[in-house]
Amino acid sequence: GHSLEMAKGAGLCAEIWVDSLPVLSKGRELIAQGVVPGATNRNLHYSASQTHWDSSINEIERKIIADPQTSGGLLFAVSPDKKDALVQACQEQGTLSAAVIGQLVPGKGIRVYPSK
Repeated sequence: GHSLEMAKGAGLCAEIWVDSLPVLSKGRELIAQGVVPGATNRNLHYSASQTHWDSSINEIERKIIADPQTSGGLLFAVSPDKKDALVQACQEQGTLSAAVIGQLVPGKGIRVYPSK
């Protein structure tokens, strides 16, 4: 939801790379067991018409992307020439997780790929 809103606001498409997403160690296991918040499926439904999923993205990965507990409020965009310095600065400050998970590109909606 947050990435879709950011992309709309920028007039661009959010490209997300699943392999770049920080995921808690037991996250995939719990999803496989059916432990997901109800809002996960609502998020998938909300974004369905605006999301292109690469054919290799499985159901667990879709639910990771749509999980409402992903700290989406901490998702932000910077110019490509500043991304490495920002990640480094976050790590130096003890941020639990700082990663480049995608990019904004021409187009609309969200495109989800396994990797860059």
